Amino acid sequence: MSETGTVVAIRNTTNASNFVQQSKELFIGNKKLAILLQLGKNDEFASWDLMIKTNRNAKFAKDILSWVDCSIIVLCKKHRIEYIASFDAHFDSFLRRVK
Repeated sequence: MSETGTVVAIRNTTNASNFVQQSKELFIGNKKLAILLQLGKNDEFASWDLMIKTNRNAKFAKDILSWVDCSIIVLCKKHRIEYIASFDAHFDSFLRRVK
């Protein structure tokens, strides 16, 4: 949700507020299309561990997997979610990506 709201605002600068409000409705409003998963303490630790492990050999900034992306992977694995809608190819090593 955090990255979706940011992308919506950045890509719609002429009417960002309206687009952000519409996005909010899709996540926490009456038009909800998804269930938001919350990180627990163990998930936070697992996200840090995954970030350390996956970035150990990163040579360039573009190769670094963010903590947010690691937390997404952790929650998907925990809840047995196999597919992710994303443009980010780095998810391909962990999940099936819907492009």
